[in-house]
Amino acid sequence: MPGSAPRLEIAGIGITLSCSEPAFLQQVLHRYPGFLSPPGPSLAAGPEYRLELETGPDLLPGDEAAPRITRDGDLVRLRRRDFHLDLQPATRALTGVVAGNVYSMDSLLRVFFTLALLEVDGLMLHGSAVRSASGGAFAFFGKSGAGKSTAARLSAPRKVFSDELVVLRRLPQGWQVFGTPFWGNLESHGENSFAPLQGLLSLVQDREVCLRPTTGAAGLRKLLGCVLFFANQEPWVSQATTLAAQLARETPVQTLHFLKDDTFWRLLEDAG
Repeated sequence: MPGSAPRLEIAGIGITLSCSEPAFLQQVLHRYPGFLSPPGPSLAAGPEYRLELETGPDLLPGDEAAPRITRDGDLVRLRRRDFHLDLQPATRALTGVVAGNVYSMDSLLRVFFTLALLEVDGLMLHGSAVRSASGGAFAFFGKSGAGKSTAARLSAPRKVFSDELVVLRRLPQGWQVFGTPFWGNLESHGENSFAPLQGLLSLVQDREVCLRPTTGAAGLRKLLGCVLFFANQEPWVSQATTLAAQLARETPVQTLHFLKDDTFWRLLEDAG
């Protein structure tokens, strides 16, 4: 994007990037080709942030410990061993330092978006999402090993929004599923697109294919267990919990028992 600062857009939230290391910035742009976008009209347009980064040679890539999100007066701090990021919510200005690799940058963005999405009634879910024949999208979620990536892989040639992390946002027209660049096993970085949420499916690999309702508190517990969220202070926790409860009420959770083939799609499309 010659002559202008590059801009990423994920789930309608824009981030204009600048970096003291042009070579690292180019690596970042290469990592997210489907999410480079100039600002413009959109049904899902959200807030715009500016991120100014430096690379830190003393920061160690990777960390088994969870990131920390804390509030210090008007400043929000996002910290992990491989990134230190400060956010001024009033101006939506982000400044920080990151270990000079795209994996740390990817983690930084994941952590930031879990918080930024609250402003637009959005949540990030450990799940895959696939477009159905009707134009909507099913979100498949579960803990590690539940089959999120397997369900995405078995859904070919249908469009996959992500096989690891998807965004769910409540827009005036209803809940929508957004693609993200945060993928797991599939060799793709996705693209900036969205579709109406058609179903929330908790996955169970089984010897039969069936759909079972998981309503009320049980459905909400399953959903909350798969919401990616790192802040542990109020009002953030209450916002995320309230939003997840609203999502579970308006799109009740179902448990999908499936085989390692695509027969579950016949069930979903017949039911839909």
